[in-house]
Amino acid sequence: MTGRGYNRSGLSLDAVVVLALFTVFAASVIFVLLTGAGVYKNTASAVSDSFGARTAEAYIISKIRHFDAIGADGHPLVAIQRYGETDVLALYEENGGMRDATYIYYADGYIYELYTGAEQPFDPALGERIISARSLEFKRDDTLIEVKIDGGSAYAAPRCGVW
Repeated sequence: MTGRGYNRSGLSLDAVVVLALFTVFAASVIFVLLTGAGVYKNTASAVSDSFGARTAEAYIISKIRHFDAIGADGHPLVAIQRYGETDVLALYEENGGMRDATYIYYADGYIYELYTGAEQPFDPALGERIISARSLEFKRDDTLIEVKIDGGSAYAAPRCGVW
């Protein structure tokens, strides 16, 4: 032999060291990949949740601005109302002497929108799902509406006030 040490199974000590290093390297690569995948999944989930909340906030603020007017009866066409345990943003429009209403509210993990005649009773079961959310709240003072979705807030200041 050339002076290399062999064990009984015929493997040299060099081969065992190389195999051990390869195993450690492979385990390290797998660990880094799994850790990175977990971080990516958490980051993607957070970005998706944030996008949903920001999109819903922008949609609702845009609706408030669209309906920012005074009706024929002298009241603003934007109102925050409470039906049972549900906060509802009521947006009214007048068409040919009739008044229609768009209601935006939260139920069962979703933000809903219901378009109906203003004289019709509010029935949350008839609304269309807009986007999933964990919560939705509306707060108002004389000049400002706060829209809180999943803990984040957006504000609108209707020029014509809030009823």
